[in-house]
Amino acid sequence: SFTAVIDSYAKVGDVEGAMLWLDRMPMLALEPDKVAFTVLIDSCAKLGDVDSAARWLRRMDSARLVPDEIAFNAVIYACSKAGKVSEAAQWLEKMTQ
Repeated sequence: SFTAVIDSYAKVGDVEGAMLWLDRMPMLALEPDKVAFTVLIDSCAKLGDVDSAARWLRRMDSARLVPDEIAFNAVIYACSKAGKVSEAAQWLEKMTQ
């Protein structure tokens, strides 16, 4: 599955490759699901890329997929790892709405 490919790229640290695979899915008449987005968000977070993690969470939301606690916690983790405490608090507030 595409999610397995995205996860494989992400696990070896090639988040750019994972992003490309997620972007390719609609071109093949496939819609990324919540799991595919969450894998990518989590990978960005673990690499400390707060901006990408947040961007993919917003994109997940705009794709009408409701982010779950796992996706939000990944972004909150990235924020805390980067010392962005106020941004982490904002994401926590969004999660609880």
